[in-house]
Amino acid sequence: MWTDLFTNVVTFRKEDATIEFPTFDAGASGDIRFQFMTTAMDGILLQNTGQFDFIEVRIVCELQILATLI
Repeated sequence: MWTDLFTNVVTFRKEDATIEFPTFDAGASGDIRFQFMTTAMDGILLQNTGQFDFIEVRIVCELQILATLI
């Protein structure tokens, strides 16, 4: 099911702002979709620090996106 990504827009006005969701449990499978626009040169866009399914998406060196899945 596709959901309009502009339905749930979040704007961060402070450099260290975060938003917290329940831990993502991938189980057998799962999808995470997001769009972003930023002026930041580096930073973490998404991080799940659950006990088993570690996921991190970060901006590295301004033009590079790094995704880590463990």
